[in-house]
Amino acid sequence: MVVNELMKNKDFRTKMLFWFFLWGGVPFLASSIEYGVKNEKKPLVLMRLVGLKFILLGILLNAIGGKTLKQYGHFDVSERIEAPEKVVDKGIYSCMRHPAQFGSGLIGLGIGMLMGRLSGLLAGILAFMMSLIFMLNVEEPETMKRFPDYCQKMGDKPAFTLRPTCFIEGIRALTHGK
Repeated sequence: MVVNELMKNKDFRTKMLFWFFLWGGVPFLASSIEYGVKNEKKPLVLMRLVGLKFILLGILLNAIGGKTLKQYGHFDVSERIEAPEKVVDKGIYSCMRHPAQFGSGLIGLGIGMLMGRLSGLLAGILAFMMSLIFMLNVEEPETMKRFPDYCQKMGDKPAFTLRPTCFIEGIRALTHGK
């Protein structure tokens, strides 16, 4: 199966462990912070709603980024999930370099906010910052090493953005094909 093949790849396993520990650590860290901040009021409903929106936005970014890499990042169409074989600068990648990783960071922030407490917000912000550090210090150098033309094609694009036009371009590229 596809999952079994992916799990054989050590780099993929390491990255997945990073994200699962990061997301799973948000409630743990929030509980630790909350223990130290005992006078916190009732959970904030607005914070929970914003957190849910961040989670959904993160899932959307992951889906669009992953599907775009699958559609445009390979020389031959394959049902397997693999690292791209070429730099993708179409769709959502035409206006940002790391949509899926940015989405993963938003999921961590959203999980913290979903708790509706200051402690959850602080833990979510920490998780989000760690995901940005991972994106810029692990993903970016790894991509530059794999693809010598990466800087030439992607150098003028930000690592991430929340511009609605970028999402529209991402969806348009997926629905109109190559």
